[in-house]
Parts: sequence; structure tokens; C-alpha cells
Amino acid sequence: MDLLILTPFMNGYGGTEKVIANFCDAFATVDPQNVNLKVIDFGGTVNDAWARNRPVEIVNMAKNRRIRNVQYALTLYSKISRVLRDQKFDFVVSTNPLMWSMAYEFCKRHKLRTKVIAWYHYSLERKPIRNVFLKRADYYFAISTGIKEELMDAGISPARVKLIFNPVESVDRPIARSKASNRFVYLGRTILDGQKNIRELLVSLSKLNADLDWHLDLYGDGEDRDEAPRLAEKLGIKDHLTWHGFVENPWSKITVADVLLLTSTYEGFPMVLIEGASRGLFLISSDCPTGPSDIVSSQNGTLYPLGDVNSLSKKITNIIEHKDQLPSQDQIRGSVHQFHYDEYVNNVVKALQEMEKVNG
Repeated sequence: MDLLILTPFMNGYGGTEKVIANFCDAFATVDPQNVNLKVIDFGGTVNDAWARNRPVEIVNMAKNRRIRNVQYALTLYSKISRVLRDQKFDFVVSTNPLMWSMAYEFCKRHKLRTKVIAWYHYSLERKPIRNVFLKRADYYFAISTGIKEELMDAGISPARVKLIFNPVESVDRPIARSKASNRFVYLGRTILDGQKNIRELLVSLSKLNADLDWHLDLYGDGEDRDEAPRLAEKLGIKDHLTWHGFVENPWSKITVADVLLLTSTYEGFPMVLIEGASRGLFLISSDCPTGPSDIVSSQNGTLYPLGDVNSLSKKITNIIEHKDQLPSQDQIRGSVHQFHYDEYVNNVVKALQEMEKVNG
């Protein structure tokens, strides 16, 4: 079967880029028979590391977002039409509502048997899609149970929704745990409020007893790169933090860690949690929509109610005071095997084969 993935402009530093890179790598590693994969990025990228050495074609458009949106309005349908006219695909998958609706329109207008799959990477509750775009797809890949439920609440038939968790590469060795001290890590954009919500993380840490021994390493860049350290200083926890900024491959820099922290207000499917558990890190995450509840369990971590800084602070304190009671790293690593490449490719191929059996 021939499979095409369509994406819009992506800066190259986000989670969706990582998922598509992992998608390509998973199919290259497992190499199922008779699956030909192609990715087209309409718009371009800033950091093309996610596309290198993968079956990705980048179609550059204006770097200015407003100009690029005008180009999308004027030329995107013709670009997608040309691709679908020049090569016959069995499936077109897109992360972008406008793109999947245009592909759907072209396929229906020209009576193609190509099936269009919407592959949205955000909570519909937090980042809604206009109904005119949402309904213009044959099938839907839901990357979390929460998104699957949101799609069905929006009127999509359960038979058209396939729950396909995002893939992550298995890791050979865990990251060593600290001994006397307690080492926490945060990997994500440096945004105090909004989605990443690290203000909540910093406030919670400021509530820890002063005599506790802990340190947090933060990896990532963002709009609050200057303001966040100032807040940490104001809260009196500056000496407990190291701000590393953007690092190309942060996991390669982390040699000692015990716990991964996530305080997002919403996600689609937070890959960083799986990446942390794959390396043996205990997980503490907000129970936000959507994704954490699919990943975090008693085998690998704990969830706290979003917005409850006291609950988060107590959970962190409990880890510090009872670190010897954490699940073993082997148990934590084993808890996320279902997200590894072999399982992922099997799930995707099975879903596509089921769709192929349906006429139309």
C-alpha cells in the first residue's frame, strides 16, 4: 500500500515533528511488506533535523506566517491536487485540518478510492476544529483515549476512529538514579502560562521544605526564557535549578535523574512521558487533557489534579522522602513497551488493512 503524510510548516522543534520522524523510523526499522511511505511538508521548516535521511519532501513557502497563509489560501489546493493526480495513494494522512479537508474534497470530486485520514495532535477541547474541516475525512487516527472520546462527542462514528498511540524508540539502558540527592528533569518549551504551564511547576517546588535536597534540570527554550528564571529567583529556588535552554538531543546530556515532571494544561499525547519512562524515570504529570492518563500508571508514576500546586508539592516531597519505594527501573521501562516501534507498526498496518476492506 502507498501511504502519503501531509504536514504544514513546522519549525522543527515540536512534538509533531518528532512523532513524524519516529513514524518514518518505525516503518524503516520494522519494514512491513508492501508499505511505501512518503511525507510532504507544504510550507517548510526552520530546523530540518526531523526530515533528514527520511522519505520527506519539503516544499518551501514564505517564512513570514501571514504571507505563507495567503499562499496557502491561493495555492495549497492546487499543490495537493497535483500530488494526488500524479501518484495514486491508498491513504493520505494529514495532521492539518485544512490539508486533510482539501485532500478529501479532491478525492471525492475525482472519485478516487484513496482514503483520507485525519491525524490531529491536540485536544479538540483545547484547540477546536471547525466542523466543516473536522467532518471531511474518511477515518481518524486518535493519538490518545481522550482525543478518541472528543471525536466521538463531536459526532464521528466510533467505527471511523482508530486509537493509535504515538511511537517511541526503545532505549538500551536506563538513566542512572541519583544517590543521596534527588534529581528532577523537565523537557519542554519555557512557557510560564498557557500549555506548558511551568509557573505551576515552579510554585509547587517553592513549597517544598527548605531542608530537602533536590535539583531540577530544565531543557527547552521559549517565550519566557528570561522571565521564568526571574520568577524562580523571586520564589527562592534559583539555586535548585539549572536552565539548559534548547539542546538538540537533551536525553544524551542527562546522565543522572530520578523523576520527570510535566505540568501542562493540555497535550495531545505527551511523548516526553514515554521517553522518560523508557529511560527508567518515575513520572509526575498533571492529569490534563489529553494523553497522560494513557501513559502514567502505578507501574511508572503518578498524576495530580491540574492546578493543584499543593498536591504536586506533596507528591514531589513524597518522592524525596521515600525514593527507595519507587518502582524498579525495569518495571518502569516495561510499562511503556506498547509504544515501541514494533507494536506501533503492527497497530498502524492493522488499522489500514481494516480500512482497505471497506468499500468506497
